[in-house]
Amino acid sequence: MNIRKEKGITLVALIITVIIALILAGVGADILVKKNLTNRAKKARTDYSESMAISRIQELSVLTMQKFQEQNLDDGDYMEELQEKLEADESLKEYSFAAAEDILIITTPSGRLFKLQGNNITEIES
Repeated sequence: MNIRKEKGITLVALIITVIIALILAGVGADILVKKNLTNRAKKARTDYSESMAISRIQELSVLTMQKFQEQNLDDGDYMEELQEKLEADESLKEYSFAAAEDILIITTPSGRLFKLQGNNITEIES
């Protein structure tokens, strides 16, 4: 007698594996919906992008102010030059800027407003 053992997955093992995978997928989807994780992730990405842009704006503001102080230039032109630099910066192309005297208003792509005065940037609550 020749008895041969076959190796492989039995039908029962396959069905159990599929059932466990479906249960895990259902639990994962439920967590995503209940905890609102996708919207929270989108908000976190937006907040991070905006904080990086605000840091870049502050950096350009400091560099422009240093230039004006080193070259003894008229402070009245400071905001105009800063606004030109900001609008020329490729990483800030989705932002809009409005200068008025010694204040620069920054509008983010999400609609948040910030005020730059000197080297201080603060959010304008709406």
